Amino acid sequence: MHPAESDWKRKTAGELVYYELTVGQVLLAFSTRQGGVSTGPFDGLNLSPEVGDKAESVARNRGLLEEALGLARLTTLTQVHSDRIHRVPFEDKGAHEGDALHTPEPWIGLGVKVADCLPVYVFARDASCVGIAHCGWRGTAAGTAGKLATRMSEQYGLPAFELRFTTGPCICPDCYRVGTEVFEEFGSFPDHGRFFTPSASTEGLWHLDLRAANRHLLSGLGLSEIPGLELCTFENRELCYSARRDRVTGRNLAVVAISDR
Repeated sequence: MHPAESDWKRKTAGELVYYELTVGQVLLAFSTRQGGVSTGPFDGLNLSPEVGDKAESVARNRGLLEEALGLARLTTLTQVHSDRIHRVPFEDKGAHEGDALHTPEPWIGLGVKVADCLPVYVFARDASCVGIAHCGWRGTAAGTAGKLATRMSEQYGLPAFELRFTTGPCICPDCYRVGTEVFEEFGSFPDHGRFFTPSASTEGLWHLDLRAANRHLLSGLGLSEIPGLELCTFENRELCYSARRDRVTGRNLAVVAISDR
């Protein structure tokens, strides 16, 4: 699968390579692993401090990306494959675990770390608020992206049709096989069977389409979609980290921000 080059633009900042899409006053971005100062299995622009990389390398990489995107700051979470959602600036001072963020504040980059899971970007048509969700199979089954959209609609007084969404790189269904236990976890997900295809080679395994499942969920809530960055993390070793491919590895970052008022 290849990125929609006509919409998302491949950009460089020094040795950094990243993708960017501007929709009105909303900035959407996805970092590649090219550039950065990490070494070993994290080689390149690793943006997660939780995978065994040197803290100083991750801090330097984050600074490089913030500068490239022109952000005042970059905010991320300790991701736990959940449906926990936080508003930024945070409403308390404690450590934050969760898998979705939203804000009405400009120039605060909201980021989710990616190494096969799907990042889902949600934003208001008038750029009054933005959000982002980390959706692996657990987050997708829990409806995290839909819960983020509902939270934003309620907190910012917007009907769902005033929200838009798009998706970033993730593992494609051809590369993503899961067991029957995962299929069963989707029991309450709407029309879940349409997103699983039985493996032709191994009984009891299924190919799961994360992108299609989240698209179905958000479209069903009334959000409109814009073209995503359809790049398979597993297949694109030069651009993307993949936990399923490499086990010990770094993380790309999907970022959304209000760029101006």
